[in-house]
Amino acid sequence: MKKTNVFLLAFLAIACVIMAVLVVLWTKKVDKMMDEELNPVVVEPIEEEIEEPEVPVNNDAIDALQESFDSLLSGDSIEELYEWETEFGFIGNAE
Repeated sequence: MKKTNVFLLAFLAIACVIMAVLVVLWTKKVDKMMDEELNPVVVEPIEEEIEEPEVPVNNDAIDALQESFDSLLSGDSIEELYEWETEFGFIGNAE
């Protein structure tokens, strides 16, 4: 073998060993990063008391709305409530 071939093979062998060491170090670093992401430090949030403003309630409006719902549902079946409604996939009564 020529001297140049021996030097070239030796250089390639040393380069392969260096690359293998770098790959091992890099994989350890990546594994460490993945472990840190999978097991994060849990920090409990600080609970702040939020003062909700009082909203004035109009009982007359609530009663009127309840009466409207009661009159809508007064004895009618669901089929009768949606009779001839076609906008949401309902169709008219076949009778």
